[in-house]
Amino acid sequence: MNLPLEIGELCNRLYGNNVDKIRIYPETKDTLEKLIMYKKGIITNTPKDSAIKILKKLEIEYYFGSVLTSDDVSMSKPDPEIVLKSCKLLDVEQKDVVLVGDTESDVRAGRAAGCIVIGLNVNADYIIRDLSELPSLFL
Repeated sequence: MNLPLEIGELCNRLYGNNVDKIRIYPETKDTLEKLIMYKKGIITNTPKDSAIKILKKLEIEYYFGSVLTSDDVSMSKPDPEIVLKSCKLLDVEQKDVVLVGDTESDVRAGRAAGCIVIGLNVNADYIIRDLSELPSLFL
């Protein structure tokens, strides 16, 4: 984010100290279970240690074949680097990938990488209002 190192470290500490306050959409686990047959990866601008803590706390790390964070790339979203790197790790072609995101930076990164983008309450190639709608787009 081009912030001085001290500010970035403070932000990471504050974020990490508040992991217990993070909640997932109520239908997340059910949706992930319905889509178990598809390769999935997490891409996030959240620091790596916090992202891992969050996934473990929410008991959903099992569903993802890769977890990439801003710590793993030189440019954060909306740059497509993290999407392309995730595709490589999962051994998939980005043209065959569906990126599901809930922010404008997710949509921009997915489109720049050449993926189909589904937006959760954000304008994208396809828009869903509730995560439980996602499986019906695939099944």
